[in-house]
Amino acid sequence: MRIDIRSPVRRDAWPVARIELEHPDRGRVTDIGKAPGAFDAAFVAASHILGVSPRLLSYNVRSGAPKEGEALPITIDVELEIDGATYTGSSSGADLVECSLEAWLDGIAKSGAGA
Repeated sequence: MRIDIRSPVRRDAWPVARIELEHPDRGRVTDIGKAPGAFDAAFVAASHILGVSPRLLSYNVRSGAPKEGEALPITIDVELEIDGATYTGSSSGADLVECSLEAWLDGIAKSGAGA
């Protein structure tokens, strides 16, 4: 997975995210999303690739104390609605953007959509 986000300085411009994912049928696929927020733009780009647009119901971030010389460990939990059903996804790591997208993708994978 690769994530590039461009956040403009102007208030009237939306962030743009370029996402590269490994699709099970189409191989490595890249798409661009534009939305009011950087995470939203990443979710939009991934939605284009997977052909599914889940509704984000909840997004939670937890962190623990970092070990000496290490990054702050975080866990992201999301709840998604896809075709009227609810799915959860989770990811842990040190990068907020990457973990957010991984948790979102985990929820989609559990639904069986996007494959």
